[in-house]
Amino acid sequence: MDADACGCRGQIEELRREIERLKRQGAFRKTVSVVLLVLGILLFRELTAGGAGSLFAQREERPARTRPGEETKIPAKKDDKNLPKPGGPAADEVVCKSLKVVDAEGKERVAVGFDAFGGFIKVHDAHGKAQILVNLDKDGGVLQMQGGMIDLRDAENRSRVVLNVARTGDGAMSFYNRDRKTELMLGADNTGRGGFLQMSAPDGIARVIMDIGKEGAGILGFYNKDKKAEAMIGSSQNGQGGLVNVNAPDGISRVIADIGKEGDGVIGFFNKDKKAEALLGSSRNGQGGLLNINGPDGISRVIADVGPNGDGLLSFLNKSKKSELLLGSDNTGRGGFLEMNVPDGGNRVTLDVGKDGNGQLGFFNKNKKQEVWLGSAQNAVGGLLNLNATDGKNRLILGVDVNGTGAVDGIDKDGTIRRSLPNKGANDLRTRPEDFVRDVTRSRVVP
Repeated sequence: MDADACGCRGQIEELRREIERLKRQGAFRKTVSVVLLVLGILLFRELTAGGAGSLFAQREERPARTRPGEETKIPAKKDDKNLPKPGGPAADEVVCKSLKVVDAEGKERVAVGFDAFGGFIKVHDAHGKAQILVNLDKDGGVLQMQGGMIDLRDAENRSRVVLNVARTGDGAMSFYNRDRKTELMLGADNTGRGGFLQMSAPDGIARVIMDIGKEGAGILGFYNKDKKAEAMIGSSQNGQGGLVNVNAPDGISRVIADIGKEGDGVIGFFNKDKKAEALLGSSRNGQGGLLNINGPDGISRVIADVGPNGDGLLSFLNKSKKSELLLGSDNTGRGGFLEMNVPDGGNRVTLDVGKDGNGQLGFFNKNKKQEVWLGSAQNAVGGLLNLNATDGKNRLILGVDVNGTGAVDGIDKDGTIRRSLPNKGANDLRTRPEDFVRDVTRSRVVP
């Protein structure tokens, strides 16, 4: 207790003695004595609890003594409400031109300031490189993050939307379900080909992928749960045009619709060994439509197409790619035809229309020589049957002469008639033997 407290205590003792003196003199009033006693007690309590002068005007605290060279520190006044106190409310406003936050080593970690466009905020990493920048440019507000990420989460702290830059430098945005499986992703491909869009099922396995192929072709792929492409649509990698692939669950193409090298549209049907078993489209040579039906080995067995002269053709081929049966429109313009060939492709039977519109059926040997001819005579006198030798020359002619009489001529190898029916002699026949013989030149040129 200081000198002030001692002085006050002395004053209380003096008041007590004065009360006792008044009692002895008979001038004491009970009320005054009680008031004085209470005042004294209150004064004493104040002095012992809070120090002297707390019921009176307080004196200013003196500055603490300092050593030579030290700055004199003046403590804040206890009744100054404008100064922040530890643990108390923060200041309402801070006014400055810039603000920097440094780490323990004095390196700048956060900077707040302004430039010619407006205010900015920079956040630096431990190496002093700015990783996050919020500022303004001539077009408006800008948010820059170096290799950063924006992670939007639900109420259960699960990532739902993530915008980031991968280690390869490509930007991506991913959307997640409640099981943390990616259901949608879009961004820049990490192979440097271009943008991509990926849509996944709830299991996180991609079902739809739209991206850029190796050759810069746009592709849209549809995948099954085993990550096998079951359908693809896009631009062909060889630059020939559009492409549609329909695949089996194993990912192997079964149907391909694309553009051929010559600009012809084609639809191909393939087996599991990647062999085309059917082709439908436009012929490469520009002659018209085309239908190929192939064996499991991919070799054509049936071909329906249009010939060079615009004639329709249907060919049946063996595994050696030799035509064994040909049906269609004759390329000479005479009419329809049917050809039957041996396995080597050599013609043996031809059913067609002759030069004069007569129907004819020819049988040929392996040397392409006609040995039998049956049909309508060129001179329109009736039916005709020619039996030829292996050299293709007539040996027997059965037909109708100009008189409407049936006739049979036997001819030797020199072309001389040796026997003739009816038996009137060769001179009585008004039709020359060669008139009964068709032009043995085949009307169809087999490709």
